[in-house]
Amino acid sequence: MTSERPGGAGSFDIYVSTRTGNGSYGPPQLVPGINWQGYDVAAVVTSDGLTIYWGSNRGTGDPIQGEDVWRATRSTTSAAFGNVAEVPELNSAFNEHPKWISPDGCTLYLTSERPGGQGGRDIWEARRPM
Repeated sequence: MTSERPGGAGSFDIYVSTRTGNGSYGPPQLVPGINWQGYDVAAVVTSDGLTIYWGSNRGTGDPIQGEDVWRATRSTTSAAFGNVAEVPELNSAFNEHPKWISPDGCTLYLTSERPGGQGGRDIWEARRPM
């Protein structure tokens, strides 16, 4: 989830909450290794829990025109994310946010303001081979 609650790293941060044995959720915690002092939103995690994609303005610092898709990985689901990198093949000069990734990790839906859509934030599909 994304929140601008006090105590985060930046203006918007990505948090995780773990479901407890009784079905309720524990308190949200900052996702370690990915948040920075700017704007981090719209996280999607692969089905194996080892890769996370999210929208961030860390490349430009501009929350108006500068949100791109970023990715981080980890070796196990109990490890912190690292290897933070922009995903240039998904980004344009306009704002992008990931929204959903398929269980096999080969299809990602994202919103973008790039030309060629219907206007505003359109939904785009990106595919990669298995």
